[in-house]
Amino acid sequence: FDAAGCQAVLLALGVAGPWQVAGIVAGIRGAIPAAARSPHAGRVLEAAIHASGAASSAAIARELLHQGRSVATNPCGSRVVCRLLEHAAGEPQILELTDGILATDVAGLCCHKFGH
Repeated sequence: FDAAGCQAVLLALGVAGPWQVAGIVAGIRGAIPAAARSPHAGRVLEAAIHASGAASSAAIARELLHQGRSVATNPCGSRVVCRLLEHAAGEPQILELTDGILATDVAGLCCHKFGH
C-alpha cells in the first residue's frame, strides 16, 4: 500500500456515495487485515467506515474477525477498530469482532499501548 495510491483513494472516498465506498472496500477484500496495519491503507479504511457507516463496516469487521486482537494492538489497526466502534458498534459483525478481541487477557489489552 503506497502513500500516493492511498491518497488518491482517500480523495475518491471524499466524494463517493455508499455504493462506491462498498465497491472500494470490495476491491481490497482479502487484504483488509494487512491494510488495517498499514499507515496509509489504514486511513483509507477509516475513511470508508466514516463515509458509509454500517455498510462497509460489516465487510471490514468480517475480515478482521480472526486477527482482531493483533489488529487492535497495532498502532494503525487500533484506529480502524476505534472507527468501527464509533460508527457501527451495534452491528452483529462488530459485536462479534469485539467479543473476539475481548475473549482473552482483557487486563493485558487494557494495559497495552494501543489496545486500551
